[in-house]
Amino acid sequence: MVYRQLDYEKEKGMMEKAYYIFPIDFYTEELQIPEPLIEDFLYYCIGFKPFKNLIVKEKPTLALIQFLKETAISYQKFKEIDVESP
Repeated sequence: MVYRQLDYEKEKGMMEKAYYIFPIDFYTEELQIPEPLIEDFLYYCIGFKPFKNLIVKEKPTLALIQFLKETAISYQKFKEIDVESP
């Protein structure tokens, strides 16, 4: 149980770091993620190994931006499927 808590804290830290590394407009305008779903999108990104490696850096990199753009497309498809399912 303690290990799960530690994993949760690490994931939350990565999500918060990613949340603040870019302005909100980047997520809403560039990635087309609605503002209420930004945190959900970042938790979705945590499930991908490249994200964990890319978010370690203190500043946004081209590789991180490209990863987020590609992942935003799959996230949007995922949410559409989720919304349309009964």
